[in-house]
Parts: sequence; C-alpha cells; structure tokens
Amino acid sequence: MLRRLLQDRSLRSQLIVTVVLVHAVLMAVFVLDLVVRQRAFLHAEHIQRSTSLAGGLARHVTGDVLAGDLAALQEAVSGVRDYPELQYAIITDPSGRVLAHTDAAQIGHYLSDPVSRDMLEGPGRVRVMVDSPRMTDIAAPIIWNDRVVGWTRFGSGLQSIERGLDEVEHEGMLYALGAIVLGAALAYWTARGFTRNVSELLQVADATKTGRRDLRAVAGTRNEIGRLAGSFNAMLDALGERERALAQANEELEARVAERTSELAESAAVHGSILEQANDAFVSMDEHGLIVEWNRMAEATFGWSRDDAVGQKLADL
Repeated sequence: MLRRLLQDRSLRSQLIVTVVLVHAVLMAVFVLDLVVRQRAFLHAEHIQRSTSLAGGLARHVTGDVLAGDLAALQEAVSGVRDYPELQYAIITDPSGRVLAHTDAAQIGHYLSDPVSRDMLEGPGRVRVMVDSPRMTDIAAPIIWNDRVVGWTRFGSGLQSIERGLDEVEHEGMLYALGAIVLGAALAYWTARGFTRNVSELLQVADATKTGRRDLRAVAGTRNEIGRLAGSFNAMLDALGERERALAQANEELEARVAERTSELAESAAVHGSILEQANDAFVSMDEHGLIVEWNRMAEATFGWSRDDAVGQKLADL
C-alpha cells in the first residue's frame, strides 16, 4: 500500500515520507520499550519495598502479638499510614482475626475472603497475595519459635507509578516528535539538493529532445548524480560531434550528387545533339516496344512528329 502511495510521488516526497515514517516507527518502538522496561523496574522495586515493609512490621510486632497488646499493635499499624498510596495495613492472629487495622472498625472481625484464606492456609513465608496493575498485597508471617503466631498484610496502590510512567511516555512522545521534525527537515534539505541536480538533468534532457544541443548539465558534485551529469554531458558532446560529421557528410554527398547530375545533364544534351544532327532516322524503344527516342530524320522519314511518336508502338504508326 505504501509503495503504491509513493510510486507516483516525486523523489523528494518519497525521501521525506520514508525518513519520517522510519523515525516515527523507531521512536515509537523506543518509547514503548522504555515505558515497558520502566514499568517492570518500578513494579519490581515497589514489590521489594512493600515486602521489606511487611516483613519488618511482622518482626517488630512479634512481642506485642505474643503479649496480646492490641494498643501497641494498633500504634504500629498507625506508624505506616504515611506510606505512599497505602490502602491498608492489617495484623491478624493465625485464625484470621483482625488484631490491628488502619481502619479501626475492622478490629475483631475475621478475614474470610479467598485471598485471606489462601494466606492463612498457605506456607509460613512472605508471599505476594495480589499483584495487579492497580495494587499489590503482601503477606508476611509473624513467627515465634518456628511457629506462625500471626500475619501482617500490607496493601498499596500503584497509581503514582502509573502517573510517573504517563509522564515518561508523554515526554518520550515529545522527544519522538522533535526527532521526527528534525529528521523531516534534514530529509528535505538533503532531498532538495539531490532533486535539484536531477531536475537540471531532466531540463537538459527535455531540451535535447526538442533539438537543442547547446545546453549542458551542471556536474558540481562528486556523487552519483555528479558523475551521471558528467556522463550525460559527454554523451551530448559525442552526439554533437556525430551530428556535425553527419551534416558534413550530407553536404559532401549533395555536392557530389549535384556534380554528377550536372555531368549527366551535359552528357544527355550532347547525346541529344548528336541524334538530332544525325543524317539517318533514329528510333529507340523500351522492353515493351514503346518508342522512347525519335529524332529529326525519323520525323522526316515517317511523317510523325516526335511528340506524337514517343510512347506509341512503331507498328501503330
């Protein structure tokens, strides 16, 4: 489709469009790859930071869980409220009863959702319970003497990461647009010099086609176009030499033809004079028996004038 679109365009347009398309594709791929890599990096960093926070909170509240100090547990949960985009922080006992929560109204309730049941029934290690484009949920066991005595849950959003990625994508597109504009300008500048030389060649070729031989292409560069212009000029020089030689040969031939024609005319005049002065009748016929020559004595002998006899058969006279 692109080939059909460009095939009837000028060389300048084809070069500019091609450069712009190449820049656009390359920059789009670059920006997309940058955003994907940055998202993966920031997401992994977020998971690591949240995992460290959940594990640290679990180690910090081990004594309070064993002592059943709910106030201390709630104070520990309140201490992480300032974590960016924190959605909830939870401390539970092994059965899933909420001992502390960033939403104090949830204290004393039991976690019964599928994710919580998976946490309570699963292995006693730090686990990523939810990992979605919108949030992450990290669970860390509270362990005492190799026994799980509780769990910490740490849920946080990813909106700040997405906003940062949107800014990266926006800035990347601006840089891409700048690169496309710069590439188009460079392509236009290059194509203008390239096509100007080609246009001059076309003008000289068109003039040569109409019969002019005095114009020559300007071979001001050493690239392929310059060498082509030089070869084209050499071809025109050779063509001019051949035309001059042919014209001279024609003139010589015309002179020789005129000279020979004059000689033949003189010979015919002499021949005619001899026939007219002859004392005998002279009659000449062609292969069809038609009279082609009839001299003065033939007129006197046969009584027919030359005009009447020429073109007739002798038997018809």
